[in-house]
Amino acid sequence: MKFLDQRREIFNRECINRSCKGEKKDGATPLHYAVQVGALQTVKLLIKYRVDVNVADVDGWTPLHLAVQSRNRDIAKILLVNGADQTRRTNGGKTPLDLSLCFGRDFNSYDLAKLLKLVPANRGV
Repeated sequence: MKFLDQRREIFNRECINRSCKGEKKDGATPLHYAVQVGALQTVKLLIKYRVDVNVADVDGWTPLHLAVQSRNRDIAKILLVNGADQTRRTNGGKTPLDLSLCFGRDFNSYDLAKLLKLVPANRGV
């Protein structure tokens, strides 16, 4: 049974990685979509299968940019802990920190900015 479980995990990882290469016109991956809808458990599962947390869509937006835009601290933290690059810029030149400051002036925005400043850059590299 252990052999079958290992094979299933390898198969799942390969399927996820193939679908995460951004083959859609907008370049978005399943991780982008999971972050957009706030699907925390799906984000964790995709990271478990070692998807690239720094892959950008055609506009240069990474999953971290999307998490910050939607002000989802929990997902942003998971992405950062797993190597998301908070210095990466969109095609428009915005970093996740820039987005945290321009998408609101409330506690969530402040908390996200603080989180982005606390986590060392390129932690996962």
